Amino acid sequence: GEPDFEAVTRYFGATAFQLAAMSGALWSLDQATSMLAATQGVPAWAPKAVVVAFFAVMSLKSRVFSPLNNSRPTTSSEKAAISERKRPSWMPPPLTFPIVWTTIAVLRTVSSVMIWELSGRTLLVAPILAMMLHLAIGDTWNTINNVEQRLGTAVLGVGMVWASVILVDTLYFQLSTTAGFVLYGQKDTNTNQEIKLCRKHYVF
Repeated sequence: GEPDFEAVTRYFGATAFQLAAMSGALWSLDQATSMLAATQGVPAWAPKAVVVAFFAVMSLKSRVFSPLNNSRPTTSSEKAAISERKRPSWMPPPLTFPIVWTTIAVLRTVSSVMIWELSGRTLLVAPILAMMLHLAIGDTWNTINNVEQRLGTAVLGVGMVWASVILVDTLYFQLSTTAGFVLYGQKDTNTNQEIKLCRKHYVF
């Protein structure tokens, strides 16, 4: 069929909106953590605890900033989808995906906190903004693949997700080799996405 330019505009607009909203949150947290650090009686670890909590939430629930429905599939819906389609023999069981996502969330959180500390405890910096862009692109991809089930578009979208992964990891590596290697494990996110797509298109 013909390209759905309205949908393409909606996807890019939603991703841009989400990135702007997340950038605003980063700025607000920068102000809040600076105030905490300057306030007498507040434990020295308080600013870091706030930042750790923020990255943990963003790693799992960044879609709260998106105007789209970015719902991820549940284990039960994955089982139902598998029963309706052929799938590769190497595809892991649905229970694997929550474990993988939790592991990725930990890697993102640890590496991003390292970048925050190395950036003078500032959140509004290029590497972290790149991470926010990656999360926003991934959330939009969830809408395309899981909610609207535009499978052909989702295949193309994986390329954009991969490009954002490379951008984030490059910027993290430039600032800290350790943070870059920690984040490197999030490649599993994209492997997970490709597994889903292989499942949905698997015909042999």
